Amino acid sequence: MDYRSNYVPKTKKVNYKIVVPFLFVLALLIVYGINALRPTPVVNQEQFAFCRMTPEESRSVIKKNLTDNVIEFSDYGVYGQSLGLYGADYQVTTADPFNGRTVFLTNLCTGTEQVFLMGSELDAKIPMNALDPGFYIVEVSVGFERSRLIADEKMDEVFHATSRSGEAREVRLIANKNLFNTDEETIMDQHYAFLDVKNTQIDANTYDVVLDPSGLYDDMGMILHGSEFKDFVESKEMYRMAEAIEAQLTSAGYKVKIVREKDKPRDTNDVNGRLHAGYLADAKYYVNLTMLQQPYPKETGASIIYSSHATSRMASTIAKQLEAQTTLELFDYGSHEGIVQTSKVDGYDNNAKIREAGGRFTGAGVLEEFREWNTFAKDSNRGMQGTVIEFGYIEDAKAYETWFAEFDQIAKAVADGIAIELAS
Repeated sequence: MDYRSNYVPKTKKVNYKIVVPFLFVLALLIVYGINALRPTPVVNQEQFAFCRMTPEESRSVIKKNLTDNVIEFSDYGVYGQSLGLYGADYQVTTADPFNGRTVFLTNLCTGTEQVFLMGSELDAKIPMNALDPGFYIVEVSVGFERSRLIADEKMDEVFHATSRSGEAREVRLIANKNLFNTDEETIMDQHYAFLDVKNTQIDANTYDVVLDPSGLYDDMGMILHGSEFKDFVESKEMYRMAEAIEAQLTSAGYKVKIVREKDKPRDTNDVNGRLHAGYLADAKYYVNLTMLQQPYPKETGASIIYSSHATSRMASTIAKQLEAQTTLELFDYGSHEGIVQTSKVDGYDNNAKIREAGGRFTGAGVLEEFREWNTFAKDSNRGMQGTVIEFGYIEDAKAYETWFAEFDQIAKAVADGIAIELAS
């Protein structure tokens, strides 16, 4: 055996290129593991505040107004400029639990209260135009008591009422139990509902009213101009009327969009159709203008048709203005003249234009072929309040004469009727 008395074992060198990155990754994993075990703090990074208060002052006001007396709501949305809050998931053919109940809105900025009846009609809910700027708690009558409104999930959505000279009420519906919470303090343990209301400038692509002049439809390559009699062509005359109404409303400060061009055909339904244009414009009202062709025996006069799920208020206002400003004959319905609620089919509006304009609140995109055409409207919780104005029967001598002799008066009367509704 060869023995070397002076042998010294070799010392291994540390490979720092491997060890240092390994230690760095190990440290990161340890930190990540420690953080993962910690409870996640509930923090509202924005430190929400209202009424020009500080976040601390806002939280103090909220704490003073908390209560265990609550009632849950499940659904919400706008029809025209009426904000509906629903006790159950909305169904067109089913009455909602909140119908007939009173809604109390307390403005935490001013201490004042606004009270509204939650009617069964879609346009008889909370009128957004009538809300003063401020931050509101929301209560609903339950028997002889008032209960705070809460949601079973977070909600945060902004709606707008009709504008005037570019400015409109913005109504933000918020339900978020973490809205006022901080690292140190949990304020709310349920999703209490609030309305944050302010004045705001309207986007350039947002409109109040869309006008749909009948005629000029493309039926598989055949262009349909609508009713024609002597020198009257519906597509041309309804467009001329739409322009005149638009001018009147625009001069009053409202934003109006005509949803077809003067000489270019456009269908009513489907994407790129007239109704779709209204939805894209976030319009509050849809008004179809038309003239009927052949009168039935002893049936003459103009009609304003409205949804079976709405009040007659807007239709009545337009009819009254036509009666006051023109000699245009109104259709005699017996107990009233000039206005008629569309009939129903299985609980849905029979008038397709009115039904398909109202989003899911009137069942747009639900019936038959409309399921394929108007899928864009089926789930929309921003329904346009639809109205169809039939100016009468053009082959009726009096209607024909009045149309040309009083065209400007008719346009002004319709515009005035619409404007009254917009301002209400």
